[in-house]
Amino acid sequence: MTRVTRETLVHKPASLVYSLLTHPAERAKWQSSFEEEALAGSLVVGSRIRAKRRGSTSGSTYEFLVTALTPDKRLGMDALRNGQLVAATAFVLDARGDSTHVRSEAELKLTGLQRILAPLVMGEMEKRMVVELAALKEFAEAN
Repeated sequence: MTRVTRETLVHKPASLVYSLLTHPAERAKWQSSFEEEALAGSLVVGSRIRAKRRGSTSGSTYEFLVTALTPDKRLGMDALRNGQLVAATAFVLDARGDSTHVRSEAELKLTGLQRILAPLVMGEMEKRMVVELAALKEFAEAN
């Protein structure tokens, strides 16, 4: 299995959480794993976000292609490393009164040696998801 999922409850409305996910200027304020190139306006299906992993010395380039947007519900993106698809990702939002249940999902596209190292690769992805969700929650609830 190459699917990784982590969840959190953000004590803010889904509209605010969705805005933090889909407005590039807002993403830059809470996202800790990647440094993204600035984009004007909101994300739309087909938007491409170029990024570098923070703290990485590998020289790898990343690009996130927006594949799905459902207002206040879902942001889907394909993650590419050096031009190769490495994961299909999504943030899925479920409004619960004045709070929002946020599920982060990734279906990893492992090839070659990565398949053998799947438990390690998935473990690293899980760690990053936990950090990202915590940063999103902290930032959203502080505003």
